[in-house]
This record gives sequence, C-alpha cells and structure tokens, in this order.
Amino acid sequence: MIHKLASIATCVSCFLTGAVAQAHVVAPAANSSADAIGQNRIAGTGGELRQQILIGEAHLLPMIGKQIHAIEFRRSASSETFVGGSVHMTVSLSASTTLPIECSNTFAANIGPNAQQVFNGPVTIPTSPGLAGSTVSWSTDNTVRIPLPHPYYVYLGG
Repeated sequence: MIHKLASIATCVSCFLTGAVAQAHVVAPAANSSADAIGQNRIAGTGGELRQQILIGEAHLLPMIGKQIHAIEFRRSASSETFVGGSVHMTVSLSASTTLPIECSNTFAANIGPNAQQVFNGPVTIPTSPGLAGSTVSWSTDNTVRIPLPHPYYVYLGG
C-alpha cells in the first residue's frame, strides 16, 4: 500500500534499442539533468485514477525506429521522503495527431489509431529519500520503472 508519493517530474525516460547500442532518452531532453515541474501523482499511487500523458513529437525524434524497453518517471526535487510500495498499472502507447497543447478532456479523442497495450501488471514504487538541492538523479531510488515485456513497442513517429 502506498502511503504517499508526491508529484512526479514531467519528464519521461525510455530505454531504447535499434541499429545502435542501447540508449537512454529523456523527453524533454532539457530535463535530463535538471528538475522538471511536478504535475501530479503517478496513476495508482494516490488512489484509483486514469492518467494520460501526451509528449510532443519534437521531444521524441531520437526514438523513431527504436524499440522501447522501459518507461521511467523521475520524482521532483523536494525535501520530503516519498514512501514506496506497489501498484497495478495498465499502459498503452500510441502516436496521435493531437498536439499536447490541444488535447481533449476526453481520453479517446487523444488516442491514435495504433494504440497498443504494452504493459499490465505490478509496478514497484521505490521509497525515495528527501533531496537537498534542485536536481534529482535518475537513480533507482528516484525513479518508477515500467518494464515493457516482449514484443517491445517500436516508436515510428507521430
């Protein structure tokens, strides 16, 4: 049971493979080493809810043609300790023509025609100690990792 997990950073990290060696891509790239603005809790950590995250295509260009092996969310900088636990998640990915700034309050209106469920199962939320300063590392204590089982989702743009 999760006691508390404060806001997450609005950046997503993906582990990719393709024609080159495995890579770690952060979207938006500017948040690779800088703290991002925390928006809300990760779905399932503060009660039942559905959550949709739209990322602009320009942030995902390094991922085109690559297999996505995992999705990670990093916590925001805060002196507060985030208490961990486990949650059940279902994750679907798709490319959409809807721009993040123009997204609809209706989830279905933002989903592209190629929606694919890529994960369904338990996700471990680590206990993350309070942080001094304004930057947060991508360590296992600070990230929630959603591993994608075979077959891996291949991002084709959009």
